[in-house]
Amino acid sequence: FDRVSYQLKRETEEITVFKDLSVGFPKGRKIALLGHDGSGKATLLDLLLTRLAPTLGQVFVRSRLSFPVMQSQFLDQRLTVGQNIIFLSGITGVDAKVFRTAVMEFCDFSPTSLKEPLRNMPAWARMRLGLFVCLVCDFDCHLIGGAFRPQRLRFAGEDARRITELVLGRDYIISVDQTRLIPENCDLVYILYNGRLYLFEDVARAAAIFAALPVPKEVSARGRADEEEDDDD
Repeated sequence: FDRVSYQLKRETEEITVFKDLSVGFPKGRKIALLGHDGSGKATLLDLLLTRLAPTLGQVFVRSRLSFPVMQSQFLDQRLTVGQNIIFLSGITGVDAKVFRTAVMEFCDFSPTSLKEPLRNMPAWARMRLGLFVCLVCDFDCHLIGGAFRPQRLRFAGEDARRITELVLGRDYIISVDQTRLIPENCDLVYILYNGRLYLFEDVARAAAIFAALPVPKEVSARGRADEEEDDDD
């Protein structure tokens, strides 16, 4: 981020989320973005993905960033599961039959599921499909909007452990609002507080400092709404 400012317009008011923010996220690291609800974590990820444009400043991305893991908004909810599979196989360059077979096994879809609009599928099934595409695309860095819980996708036991390894085994940026949600293999923490980012190489020290911070008075419902949308339930 090079001197990035971002203002959120809400009815008659303008909310400054970031002002003149310059920061870099290094490659080869497993990064936690730690901030209270409403601090702007979801906004920061959207700026990285260029889903939002900064009000001022520039965002430079030199990695293949994933869409937020465990989300499925990038899929067309109106199309059937089968139609989405055909579309996704074309994007990923995987043979449609091979892709369909793998999706049905990974997502536990039945043949009749292929004829259903994606929006009719339960949230866990839609999130599984999103995660499958994320893994097939082999991104450089996984963006994770919230704690990664494979149980929400109805993975258990060895399956849950393996999926966790696949997602957290490479570079990632995960946004969390509680220190206990920081993955064990995290090796770099940014605390997002009052629109500023503070870098910590020592994860334990970052957790202790964050736990002692008061919740900013400016925290509002905007962040809560963003994080609820990220849940994709």
